[in-house]
Amino acid sequence: MRLRALVVGFVLGVGAACAVTDADLAGARCVPGTADDCGAGTGLVCDARLNRCVLKGELDAGALGGGAGGGVGGGAQGGGTGGGTGGGVPDAGEVDGGCAAPETFCSSAGACVNTSTDSSHCGGCDTSCVNATECAAGACVCPTNAPNRCVSDAGSLVVTCADLQNDPSNCGGCGLVCDANRNQVCRGGACGCAQGQLDCGIGCIDVTSDNANCGACGVGCQVQGEKCVNSNCACQSPTPDFCTGSCVDKLTDNRHCGGCGNQCTGGRSCAGGLCKLTGETCANPELLQPSSGPTLTLQGTTVAYTDDVNIDANTCAQNAMAGPDRVYRVHVLAGKQLTVTVTPQSPGIFDVVLYAKYATDCGFATACPLSLVDFRGAGQPETLSLPSQASDVDLDLMVDSADNSTGAYSLAYSSQ
Repeated sequence: MRLRALVVGFVLGVGAACAVTDADLAGARCVPGTADDCGAGTGLVCDARLNRCVLKGELDAGALGGGAGGGVGGGAQGGGTGGGTGGGVPDAGEVDGGCAAPETFCSSAGACVNTSTDSSHCGGCDTSCVNATECAAGACVCPTNAPNRCVSDAGSLVVTCADLQNDPSNCGGCGLVCDANRNQVCRGGACGCAQGQLDCGIGCIDVTSDNANCGACGVGCQVQGEKCVNSNCACQSPTPDFCTGSCVDKLTDNRHCGGCGNQCTGGRSCAGGLCKLTGETCANPELLQPSSGPTLTLQGTTVAYTDDVNIDANTCAQNAMAGPDRVYRVHVLAGKQLTVTVTPQSPGIFDVVLYAKYATDCGFATACPLSLVDFRGAGQPETLSLPSQASDVDLDLMVDSADNSTGAYSLAYSSQ
């Protein structure tokens, strides 16, 4: 508590301390409801109007008095001490209420505020700046990014701040609105099209990406599959290649496999830009009918197929093993065990290698197979069994040759 009227003195020539009374403390500065209040156990209360301690019972207009110096003290002690404690001239650097200059105490805020910059108390307590204005030098003004004042409602005279150079609702002048239906924006105080756009009669169009107005108004992309990119019509994914008036994918298109006009014939299809027989690579495996119970058997051959996949049984790495191969894909239900047997139809000639991979790993030569069998010699059957999986899975089965031989075979499989 500030008790700037505290009197602790000594009687001249004697040195005895004078007793301090409530009347001596009257007029001390205080802040209502804080630690700087007048204190409990005294006969004083804090007058919120003056921010000073006064004697209880004198907190009314009559007791406060109106004199320039004795407003508080006059009621308690008469004119003798009223000027000394009642008026209480602020110390240098302070204003009324105990706030350091340039701040002022605002009772609604319960704190000292700078009325020169506070938007809630601009120029005085409880004077708020509204409609995006801010307080500067004690006045509500528009900010630098929207420096113009516009009356948005003539009836209520509501003032708003605007940037007449860029505001589509006040473009070049207050109330001048750009046409949103034509995609107009405000640029340099004028309504028009945004950078990169042109007015094509129906409004502003982005000619860098519009298929009907590519690079200029009315210039459309004519080729099937073309798209406008950076103001140019071009083939895009998933058909990125241009061939004979259309967009195609040379990696998969049977009419343009690896090059325009290169057609796949003889039962082959385009896989990776090469014409392959079905089942020749992981990209175009032969799909097997799902089996759940009975054993299913089919006939196959590696004749006319190429050497696409080789797996070393020991290192899981690609090696130089020659020999054509076939790829089959089968869907196995969760909890089912797949068993596969391949039996060569040319005894003593065709040495079969059989292995299986997850379908997602088939195209990666270094991915280890789930199982690989090459235990028996030429002309002998090979069998592998795969453990059951926790969920449904697609598996790729590969029939390969260990000695560059080719031939026919039967493939039997079941999942139980």
